Amino acid sequence: MTQQSSSRRVYGSTETAGTVGSGIISERIITAPSTLRIHIAGPFQAELSVDCAQLDDVCLRFRADDNVLPRVRAKLRDGVLEIGLEDGRYTDLSALKLSARVGQLNELVTSGRACASVHHVSGPGIALTAAHASVIHADGRARSWQLSAAGQSVIHLQGVNAEHITLHACDASTVQLEGACAELDLSLQGAARLLAARPGFVAQRAQLELSGAARASLCTSERVAGRVRFPSRLTLACRGAIDLQGAYRLEPLS
Repeated sequence: MTQQSSSRRVYGSTETAGTVGSGIISERIITAPSTLRIHIAGPFQAELSVDCAQLDDVCLRFRADDNVLPRVRAKLRDGVLEIGLEDGRYTDLSALKLSARVGQLNELVTSGRACASVHHVSGPGIALTAAHASVIHADGRARSWQLSAAGQSVIHLQGVNAEHITLHACDASTVQLEGACAELDLSLQGAARLLAARPGFVAQRAQLELSGAARASLCTSERVAGRVRFPSRLTLACRGAIDLQGAYRLEPLS
């Protein structure tokens, strides 16, 4: 175990009931079976690195207040590695950090204000789901990405060069794409936003459906088709064919 002082962070209520962070930071390592699916629930700050050569059990390294660490849980259930805290109220947490190197990863789900970064994603595909005000940052060369964001969550993809990206976002969630893809299937509802404009991102072909108060900025090089339902707004840069129902604003390619 290591201990050090740290600036304190507050999650949830400041009422005295429940577990109050001690301010003394310690480390705990939990070994878990290797799995393709990881779910993280709670205010963790997670750094995951994908390494296909990693075949052994996963070493989960947690750093948190010493009185909170015993309440951290990592359990394999039906092929899913579930990471979270015991039920209860937690206040004045100094930190709640997780780092791990994992093998091939097919699914990452975050909820409960978790913030997860996953690096070097590769292979045929991965599904990322962010819910309940959580955040996912990801980069890598997976051929297919399936993205789902809800409840004021954020998904940010960087450096992707994909064959196919499927995206569904609702509520007040935000998705930002950087890189390129051949096919983009997009569905935005509620107050969801998509930031995928040039020069940061270019899709060759896109199929989209915008409804509610959704907003999207998008760049395509060959074709875009679909529907923009009022009062949704689409800002589009496209050098190819446009087959859209509804209003949109066309911007020149820079």
